Amino acid sequence: MTKANHTLSGILLAEGIIAFISPGLLTIAGISCALQDSAMLAAVSPIVVGSMMGAVFPDIDLRIPGLEHRTLTHWFMPYAAGILLAYLLEYPWALFFCIGALVHILLDSLSLMGVPIWTPFGKRKGFRIMRVGNFSEVIAALLMVVCMYGIWAITTI
Repeated sequence: MTKANHTLSGILLAEGIIAFISPGLLTIAGISCALQDSAMLAAVSPIVVGSMMGAVFPDIDLRIPGLEHRTLTHWFMPYAAGILLAYLLEYPWALFFCIGALVHILLDSLSLMGVPIWTPFGKRKGFRIMRVGNFSEVIAALLMVVCMYGIWAITTI
């Protein structure tokens, strides 16, 4: 997926988590309240920042010379371990970062290239139902936008 779609997935993830934890925050009044209340902002910030950063982080391998794309940074194991560790150590931003990275990997597993499963440099596997930059990715982006709108609409009822 493109960076824009991974960013969109981070927004959707953050919105979904906030809707689950505190649906009242996903209103104009709720957002205004969160921005004015430092305790509420401190509670929501790790969700938003962690989810958004995690959703784009695995593609950092594109900027590391000598590291092949979709190898080490696209292997799910470090992020799965990170979720457990962040939960046990009570680091919410790290927890949501790792969840965002796993969402990134799940979305990349839909592409023809796939992602490594058993070892970071092993054979890539995946569902292989879309090509990056193709019409199928546009459909995926539209589905994410519809889901974001749906979550927003449900929480404001």
